[in-house]
Order: sequence, then structure tokens, then C-alpha cells
Amino acid sequence: MPKPTKQQMIDALLIEERDLITDNISQKNKALEDMLESNNLTEVPHVMELKADGYVFVSTIDDETFLMKKSETDIALFDKNSNGKYDVICFPNKLKDSPSTLKETFGVIRAGDNKYYEENSPLIVKPKHCRIHYPIDQCYQCELTRNYFITKDHLVENIEGLGLVDKNFVVYTEDTGEYKLKTNCYNYRGNYYRYRQLAPDYVHHGEPFWFDETKGETPKDRAFGVELEYANAGNLCFEVLKEKDLREKWSSVRDGSLPPNGSEFVSVPFTIDKLDEVTKMIEAARRTGAEPAKSCGYHVHISGGDLNYMDLSSLLTLCMGTQHEIFNLVTDSRINNDYCKLLDSRFIGFTKVKTKKDRRSAGCHLYGDERQYLDRHNRSKYQSSVRHYWINIDRMFRFRTRKDRQKKTIEFRLRQADFDYEQFNQMILLFYYMVEYAKNHSQKTCSRSRLIDVANYAPYRHRKTLKQLIK
Repeated sequence: MPKPTKQQMIDALLIEERDLITDNISQKNKALEDMLESNNLTEVPHVMELKADGYVFVSTIDDETFLMKKSETDIALFDKNSNGKYDVICFPNKLKDSPSTLKETFGVIRAGDNKYYEENSPLIVKPKHCRIHYPIDQCYQCELTRNYFITKDHLVENIEGLGLVDKNFVVYTEDTGEYKLKTNCYNYRGNYYRYRQLAPDYVHHGEPFWFDETKGETPKDRAFGVELEYANAGNLCFEVLKEKDLREKWSSVRDGSLPPNGSEFVSVPFTIDKLDEVTKMIEAARRTGAEPAKSCGYHVHISGGDLNYMDLSSLLTLCMGTQHEIFNLVTDSRINNDYCKLLDSRFIGFTKVKTKKDRRSAGCHLYGDERQYLDRHNRSKYQSSVRHYWINIDRMFRFRTRKDRQKKTIEFRLRQADFDYEQFNQMILLFYYMVEYAKNHSQKTCSRSRLIDVANYAPYRHRKTLKQLIK
């Protein structure tokens, strides 16, 4: 019978390994051990050592080769030499043959952890700048190129939302003073700029542009955020980007309701003791010649992730009972405005919520029908007719999962756009404490409450300011 080729030996080995998965695995092992022991293979150096370490005889490849195995990565191969004795070809933590011969002959690779793996094993990779393979769990992967590295020396962390990035794809930007992805930057004479508009060769014509370099986490306490809309906002965009204190707290976004030279500036969430951040931004707008958009206004978002349905009902009841008082605090441009309408009969169901059935009925009446109400979270924010009331609760229904809790906000759209930051800060306080008041009072109490009750509920440090506003 002709001697099998090496490929046939490998095929035979694979067949035998598959057989080990069957129910008679123990019987096959015992039969193999008896056969190997009868040939005095247990007297071969290292065999008893391996058996004591948990290795078992797996297969004989032919009369001159046999294999012992502990796991997919711990393999020992023995081959008979010309003197009739066995040499170790592949042994844990020890290699008597060259790596190339081992790979070409048996399809086995010795990795950087001194263990042996099959050539195409998903457990190993060849890192960049390395000549040998390493276990994948000992390497670091660039999230941009998907290349692996054996150390973090060639990687940087937390670049534009990515975890680890190859340093070759990251540059220092002169305008922001931070490291950014090279592909997102503009190169001017060897220096990189995150924004083309801030490079020295850019000719500024006063046009606005959009950016978001904001940083910071959402506060654990109730927070607020604001949206400021301006026309002729090009110079303000430059001002915000150049000042790090403003850049990290405000982003510039496009708004279809503004003229072509306009921009909307959106803040990060602030705690109620950070009203001075709003003052700084309005002062910067005045200083740079931005123009408050007369057709639009300032919007205030109050976090509402902790509000349940009854809290929301109490808030809407309070708003419906006090809205005529509140409209006396703003200019005529906000009255009969299609973007901050008075609450009407669509909200009346929230003043009568007592049971779960009432909740569903109120929501369906607000959105027009049951399908629109139940499917609200699957549609865009623009697909809603309830957004343009002076208090917008649409985000409370659009974000329904627990992980979206921080996105739930109550939006107050009432305040006109101007440079009177003192009164605007007073309005922020009023809206903030209206939410707090509704959270801590019953719907029945809110139905007979007025703005002076909200002012008296506020802490002493803000009470006087609120009373000045509503007097």
C-alpha cells in the first residue's frame, strides 16, 4: 500500500478530530491509547509529561507520525526520524522546527504567546509593524482602518467619537487646539484647520456656517437648554469658534425658518445656576452684529425624563390656566404667532386624566387619532402638528424607551428674540419652576394655581426675581 501524502495525513487528522465530537469519544480515545501504548510510544520523551498535563492521544497520522492535543491551541506533533526515534515537531512553548516548515507542512502557526494555532484561525491576527501573529484579544484595533496593533503606542483615543484611531490619521488643528481626523480637516501650508473658514487664506464675507464642538455630560439634576435664533449671524459663528469657552457650550445649526444669512445656536444642557452662560452668548451676539430674528424667538428646553403621565397632565393643566398671564410677559409679535400658539381644545383631555384609559384618550385626542399617537416614536419630529404651541410636549411622546430618557424635554417657545438677557433669564427661571411646581403638586392644585404661586414655590434666591417678572 503506497505511503500517504502529507495532505492525506492532514485530511486524516481532520477526520479523526471530527469523530471526537461524536458520542463515543471516550471509547475512541481509549482505543487510540491502547494502540499507541502497545507500540511503546509512551516511552517517547515528553509523552508522559504531556499526559500528566492533561494532553490526550488524538490520532496516528501514519506509522511515523502521531499527535497529542489539549485544546485547539495546545498541540504536540511527533515524527520518527531516520534513527527510528521520535522527535518533537510541534511542542507547547518549544519549537524544534522552523516556523515556515511548520506552517507549510502542518498548517500550524506559532503565535506571539508561544502557543500554536491553525493558520486561518480567527483567534489570531497579524498586527501592523509585526512579523508574527498574536492572539486577537492581546491586540488593539483602529476603529477607522480596522487594522490591529500590538500596543497603543501607534493609537490615540477619543477622537471625534471614535475609541482608538491610528496616529497617522490624526492631526493637530490650529483653530480648535485639539486633535481631529485628518480627513475632516483643511491643510494650509502644513498646518491643519478643523474649519476651512478659520484658515488664514479664507476670505470672509459674513456668511454663517455650521459646527458642533460641544462637550460635557447631561447634569443629573433637572437641566435646561436654549435655542437662540439670529439673522446676519456670520460674525457670531466666528466669535463662538474662536472662544473655547463658547465653542464647547454652543453649536451652530441650520434652521429652515431663518433667512440664508441666519443660524440657530443650540446650547448644551445647563443646571439652573448657569444662567450666566446664556448671558455671555447673547452679549456675544450683540457685540458681533447678529440680529434677533423677528419672525422667530428664543426657545427653552427643560429636561422631563423624570416626569410621568400625571406630572405632564399637571403641567399642562397649570399652563392652560396661566397662559393668558404668561402672554402678557411677551411682545405682540408672539401673540397670534403660528409658531407659539395658545393651548386649545386639543389639550383639554390632559386636564381630566384619572386612569390609564384617560391617558390614552388624551394622547389620541392630541395627535388626532390612535394610530398617530401610538406610532409617534417611529416618525420624524417634523411629522407632528403639535410642535408649534407655546409649550411643546412632542418629545415626551417621541422618545419612549428608557435609554432615550435624557432626550425627553418640555420646550417653551414663547420668548421673543432680543438682547434683553435679564428678562430672558427670568423667563427661563419661570419655565423651570413651572415644571418643578407641576412635578410636586396634584392636577387639582395646578388647576387653581397662578404664576404667583409658582414664584412663591421657588427657592428664596430666585423668588424675588420671579416676582419682578410677573408683577
